[in-house]
Amino acid sequence: MTLETAITIAHSFDEELTVVLGDEFTYIYVESTVIFGTEIYPEEQKLFCDHIKKTYGLDIDQKEDYELFSLLHEIGHHFTMDDLEEEEAENELLMRNLIHCIDDVTTANETYFNLPSEMLANDWAFDHFEAVKGRL
Repeated sequence: MTLETAITIAHSFDEELTVVLGDEFTYIYVESTVIFGTEIYPEEQKLFCDHIKKTYGLDIDQKEDYELFSLLHEIGHHFTMDDLEEEEAENELLMRNLIHCIDDVTTANETYFNLPSEMLANDWAFDHFEAVKGRL
């Protein structure tokens, strides 16, 4: 996917979103900026694709599908971050810090995938994936 396509997709949801290239997919909340990841991390990518298939029954193993779902996931953060209760957000912050102490990559990723904000962003991405894919 080109950066221009990613920007077009993001702007179809909110013109205020900024999309820039970076190493890995990320959302910067205070800037309303989506980082479109250009680096490939095969182990993490496989774990993410497996998680999405297990959770939603959606196969995103192809590069184009992985990029689209990842982009929509980050856009999903933009729309769902305020859905967390204050206590939930505080607990999640603690868990995010603890994840860095987990040596096993699979366990660390599964823990990360199950954080409330990550689940909300994945739900949002799943809800929009097919419609956006159909427009490409």
